[in-house]
Amino acid sequence: MWSEHFPFMLMADEYGQCSTDVKLVHDVDDIGIAQYLQVIGGRLLSIGRTQELKHASATFDKKSMEKLMQENLEKEKKLRVALEQIELKDEKMKGLMEKMLLLEEKEKKLDEDKVDLQTKVMEMTMEKKTLETDKKNHGFDMFILGFDRAVEQARFIAPTLDFAVMDPCKVVINGQLVDDDEDQESESEDVAVA
Repeated sequence: MWSEHFPFMLMADEYGQCSTDVKLVHDVDDIGIAQYLQVIGGRLLSIGRTQELKHASATFDKKSMEKLMQENLEKEKKLRVALEQIELKDEKMKGLMEKMLLLEEKEKKLDEDKVDLQTKVMEMTMEKKTLETDKKNHGFDMFILGFDRAVEQARFIAPTLDFAVMDPCKVVINGQLVDDDEDQESESEDVAVA
């Protein structure tokens, strides 16, 4: 087991993982795990130091002790720097998450605005078509009204004549009342298009 070729990762994957630990890792997320590892690191440091002191020889001299203390201080400094970097990265990650949430909210608002604008465009298109149809119908109504007024004026001027043969869709060609060619041409074009 103490060989450098021992498959530690395989052993950890197959035997070292407990379903409770896996659930805990997913529940507490990265920040919780980082804090938990800091506590475990401190505990291991304490246990290691206790073991060192337990097995220290009685002839342990002052020079060796100072050297170990210096090494310990350097390791503590490195540990503090590493923990500060982790904390800074955690804060940066938190800021990025907040920005991402704001961007998602803006995207949602823009999508809603897009739907509103599309709805307004459809409504305005329908209103335009309605107005165009009303305009055509109004023109036709005005033509009929004008024709009726002309017939009334003619009856007033010549009350003895019969105006029943008058038709707004007919024209006088060669002294005869016939269908307007434009109406016939447009009807034949409508039939050809259909």
